[in-house]
Amino acid sequence: MNGEPLPQNALQGLFLFESGRDRNPLPNPKREVTSGCVSLDAPAAPFGCSLLTHVDGFGSVRLYADAEGRGYRAGQEIVLNRELASSRLAAVDKALQQARQEGAVLPQPAAERIEKARALLRQADEAGADPKRATPLAMASLCELL
Repeated sequence: MNGEPLPQNALQGLFLFESGRDRNPLPNPKREVTSGCVSLDAPAAPFGCSLLTHVDGFGSVRLYADAEGRGYRAGQEIVLNRELASSRLAAVDKALQQARQEGAVLPQPAAERIEKARALLRQADEAGADPKRATPLAMASLCELL
């Protein structure tokens, strides 16, 4: 992803799920899909979204965004690639915390990749509204996390 909007057909597979529960798709809400944008009637409960996408250096994978476990609310605008990376990082951090509580030690190369992913996501956030800069950084973060 080089910062260009995803084509309409790539966004057709986006689905919503209820945050905090399983990730089974919710019934498809009314939606309008254009190149780079999905507008839809969001559910009343906090929700997440999922999309099958290609991550350079990893491959095609179904990714999930859920505001780091909090879920999104109706009316909220979501910058999907940034949220996919942020939610994945939060899930990795949660798994690491549990693993450490159980006595596991993360190998140094894995720890370095996670820190690199964290730094790339910070850089994406700093790039802010410039998708040609922010998108590749968020996707590079995802590659490190995957």
